Amino acid sequence: MAAENRGVQATEQVDGKSVDRRRWWLDIWAHSMQETCFIAWMDAEFGGNTWQWVLPVEQVNSIYLWWSVAVWGVPNGK
Repeated sequence: MAAENRGVQATEQVDGKSVDRRRWWLDIWAHSMQETCFIAWMDAEFGGNTWQWVLPVEQVNSIYLWWSVAVWGVPNGK
C-alpha cells in the first residue's frame, strides 16, 4: 500500500491516475477559457479594462457567477 502511494503502482492504477490528470488539466483549461471570455465580455460591457479598478471584487465575483451560469450553464467552468 505504501509503495503504491509513492508511485510504484499497477498499470491500471497508473492509467487511472493519468486519466484523472488529463481531466484535471481539462478542467483548468476550461476554467481559463471561461475566465478569458468573461474578461473580454466585461471589457466590451464596461469599456477597456477600467472595470477591474472601478468595480468592487465582490461585485465582479457575483457578475462572474451570473455570467458563467447564463453563458456556460454551469458556474466556474465545472
